[in-house]
Amino acid sequence: MRGKQSKNFSIFIPAIAGIVAAFMVILVSVKYGLAMSPDSACYLSIAENILKGNGFTIYDYMPAVHWPLLYPLALALGGLFNFEISAWARVLNALLFGLTVYFSSRWIFSKIENKILGIVGVLGLLFSLPLFYVAKSVWSETLFIFLIALFLIRLEKSILNHTVKDVLILGVLAAMACLTKYLGVALVFSYLIGLFFLKADLRQKLINAVIFSAVSLTPLLFWMWRNYLVSGTLTGRRAGSA
Repeated sequence: MRGKQSKNFSIFIPAIAGIVAAFMVILVSVKYGLAMSPDSACYLSIAENILKGNGFTIYDYMPAVHWPLLYPLALALGGLFNFEISAWARVLNALLFGLTVYFSSRWIFSKIENKILGIVGVLGLLFSLPLFYVAKSVWSETLFIFLIALFLIRLEKSILNHTVKDVLILGVLAAMACLTKYLGVALVFSYLIGLFFLKADLRQKLINAVIFSAVSLTPLLFWMWRNYLVSGTLTGRRAGSA
């Protein structure tokens, strides 16, 4: 009975925390709007052009290559539900922040037996100013942080029993992270380096490395090939330092 109560508690508190996190984003964004930056304007214009059938282009209809496609595509999905893009951005960020808090809180309770300490950890996550600042901004980091959290939680759960299914799931999550921010390749290299420190057969580790690399990097390579075809660069031209 006590074990069942403890399990219910470790689900109930993260669920409440996730709902509160989502509500915080909705409350602030409805009253003040989501924070914007030059990148935010580009994300919104890309999503709008996708819905208009103009492809992955920014406000001046030039091909968008500085940003991977996943966050603008997620913004454009709101059009399928007749949302205005700016309104859908609030909902999307609220969902992503809420789910990030929920899954991370579940992980905290799976590692800490003391309920009070677990609640303290959840509250620290829920009221983390850096996380909340990102969540109330039209930035791809909101989706990126969510994907990193899922990746690390799945990696930790599967590290002692690393099956091909685990490798595929981790590869898909890493691929999505790479298609959200180019920095996502850090997950790929971190996994590949860490893989060879596992106590496992070398042949199996090599197979896992090949499978993971193929799943995680292939979508990004296709995207960068597209970028090269439309702009002559892989990730766009960057301003040189003064």
